[in-house]
Amino acid sequence: EVTGLDAFPHDERPPVLVTHLAFQVMVGIGTLLAGLGAVILWARWRKKDLTARRSWLKLLVALTPLGFVALEAGWIVTEVGRQPWILYRVLRTADAVTPVPGLGWSFALIVTLYLSLGALAMFLLGRWFVIESERGDA
Repeated sequence: EVTGLDAFPHDERPPVLVTHLAFQVMVGIGTLLAGLGAVILWARWRKKDLTARRSWLKLLVALTPLGFVALEAGWIVTEVGRQPWILYRVLRTADAVTPVPGLGWSFALIVTLYLSLGALAMFLLGRWFVIESERGDA
C-alpha cells in the first residue's frame, strides 16, 4: 500500500509545486534532447548527415545549455523534494544548519578560484582559436 501525501502532517510535507515543476522541466528537457538524438541517429541510418547543415548545428549549440538546466532541475527535485528532512524522522533541515564562522571566506575563495579558472579557460581557448584560424585549419 502506498501512503499518500495527505497522510503526513502538513509541517512534514515537501513543497509540492516546486518539486513538481522542476520534475516536469527535467523530464521535458530530457525527452527533447533524447528525441533530438534519435532524429539525428535515424537520419544517419538513412545516410543523411543533419549535422552537416548549418541550421542543425545552430540548433545544437542553442540547446546546449538545456542539459545544465535539466541537471539543476534534477537537483531541485532531489533537495526540495526531501524537505523538511535530511534524515527522515531523524534530522530536520533546520536543525542541521550550522553557523560555522569563516564560511563566507571559504565561499568567496572557491568562487574566486572558479571564476579565475573560467577566465583562464576562455583566454586560452580564444588564443587557440586565433592561432588555428591563422594556420587555416579551423
